[in-house]
Amino acid sequence: GWQDWPVNDMNLIYETLLLYNPLEGKLVTLLAESYEVRDDAVEIVMNAAAKWNDGRPVTADDVKYTWDLGNKYKSLLTSPLWTGGYITEVKLGEPRHVIFTLDPQKKNPLPVLDQFIGIRIVPKHVIEPLMKAANDNIDEFLKQKFDKDPVGSGPYKLLTYSSEKIVTVRDDNYWGNKVFFDGKLPAPKYVTHPIY
Repeated sequence: GWQDWPVNDMNLIYETLLLYNPLEGKLVTLLAESYEVRDDAVEIVMNAAAKWNDGRPVTADDVKYTWDLGNKYKSLLTSPLWTGGYITEVKLGEPRHVIFTLDPQKKNPLPVLDQFIGIRIVPKHVIEPLMKAANDNIDEFLKQKFDKDPVGSGPYKLLTYSSEKIVTVRDDNYWGNKVFFDGKLPAPKYVTHPIY
């Protein structure tokens, strides 16, 4: 159910559209370059520099796909926006634009923005073929092992895992190094997540 494995509150392998900056009390962009809240929708513009660690761009289609999965499979974390009546549609707009249409009865963008900081975007080009191989059965999909270089957008990649720990290694080609940190790499080369 959680795409942000191995560490829940850190964007090590999979990233979100936005982050919450508690020091300033505001939302800041990550995979999204910008966002706009309108009366009838919330629109995201994707960061053109964002890349998966296999070199492919993180696209608006990846975002739409991630949310559409929640409309189809009620056990996923994106589902409450659909079942709770907060959004009625997620559609692609101009290149790099994703439009989340608000339910006209509620017109409440806050749960949508909240999901933007909590839901990790998944690579459609990786997940869609795996879903098809599982005959679009979410239970069969979840039985598959993802231990062969999972494709993420974050600053770390999976190095190794066991029943005792998960170890990630810094991705020196992480797209955000240049965009956010003037080309500097994160200080830790490895992050180990012990499992108790």
